[in-house]
Amino acid sequence: MSQFVTIAKSDKDFKSYMLGKVPNNQDLIAVPVKPFNLEAQKEQMTFQLIDKNQVKAPALSVLSIQLIRLKWLTLTLTPVVCTFFYLLSLGFEFNFLNIFIIGLTITFSHASIFTLNDFYDHLFGIDSVRPNGGSRVIQKAWIEASRVRAIGYLFLVLALIGGVYISYAYNWALLVYGAVGISIGWAYSYFSKFKRFIGLNAFIINMFMGPFLVLGFSWGVSKYVNISLVALGLMFGLMAYLCICFRHLENLYLSNSNIGKSIVEYLGFDKSRIFLLLLVLFLPIIYTFLCISLFQGVFSYALLFLALPAIFYTFILKSTYLLKSSMGSSIVSLRNSAATFHFLTGLSLALFFIFN
Repeated sequence: MSQFVTIAKSDKDFKSYMLGKVPNNQDLIAVPVKPFNLEAQKEQMTFQLIDKNQVKAPALSVLSIQLIRLKWLTLTLTPVVCTFFYLLSLGFEFNFLNIFIIGLTITFSHASIFTLNDFYDHLFGIDSVRPNGGSRVIQKAWIEASRVRAIGYLFLVLALIGGVYISYAYNWALLVYGAVGISIGWAYSYFSKFKRFIGLNAFIINMFMGPFLVLGFSWGVSKYVNISLVALGLMFGLMAYLCICFRHLENLYLSNSNIGKSIVEYLGFDKSRIFLLLLVLFLPIIYTFLCISLFQGVFSYALLFLALPAIFYTFILKSTYLLKSSMGSSIVSLRNSAATFHFLTGLSLALFFIFN
C-alpha cells in the first residue's frame, strides 16, 4: 500500500525526496504527486512513497529510449543529414566513419539534453502538475530522479568522447561549438521556469534546432557556409519550433503561475492560434527563398517544389486554422504531423541533392 508524506521545501530532507530517495529506507521511492493547491506547492511538496519491489518497470534500455524522446530525434538529425547531402552535391568529400561518429555524437548530445531536461522539469515541479509532460519515467516510479540525472550525464560523457574525436579529425573549435550547443539545450530547460525568458526561449529553439545545427555542421566539416545553408537552417528551426509550440498548446489548459511560461502559454489559446497560423504561413516563404538560393532554372525549382510534402503542410495549415480549443485529439495530430512534415521535407531535399 502506498504512503504519502508532505515535506516543506525548507526541510533538510526535501532534496533527497526530490531525487526519489526516502531517508533511512532504500526499499521506497519518492514521487511528487499533483497538488490540489498549486499555491501551497511554493512552500511544500507531497510525495507518494512506493515500494520498489511492486513497481513493474520496463527494461532500462526501453526506459532510456523513452527518456531521449526517440520520436523527436529526427528534429535533431534531419537538418544535419540534409546538410551532409547538400555538401556532397557541391563536391565535398568526407570520411564516412567520421560522419557516422558525428551522427552518434549528435544523438548522444540530443539524449543528454532531453534526459537532463526531464530531470530539471521534475526538479522545478513542472512535470508534477502536467500529466502529459516529460517522459513520465520519474512520475511512474520507473526510475529514481537521481538515476535519470546520472543517465543524462552518461550521455553527456559519451557525447564529449565523440566530440573530442571529431574535433581531432576536423577542427578543435568544434569541441567548443558542441559545448555551447549542449549548454544552450540545457539553458532552454532551465530558463523555462522564469517568465522573463519567454522570448529568449523561443529564440533558443529556433536557432538551436535549425541554423545552429546546419551552419555548425557545415562549417565544422567543410569550412563552408553560404546563404542557402542559412535558409535551410531557418526552415528547419521554424518547423521544429512549430512542433514545440503544438506540444505547449496541449498543456495550455494546465498553465499556472508556478511553473513558468512559454509564448503559447503567455498568449493564451486565441492569440496562440493566430501566432501559430502565421508561423505555418511563413514556412513557404522561407522554402521559396531556399529554392531560389539553391538552384537556377525553372525546371530544377519545379522539381524541388514537388518534393515538398504538400499533404502534411495542407493538413497542418487547415487544422491550425480550424482549432477550437487546446484539448482534444486534433492537437496531438497537429504535433505529430508537424514532426512528420519536418522529416519528410528533409528527406525530400536530401533525395533531391542526391539525384539532382
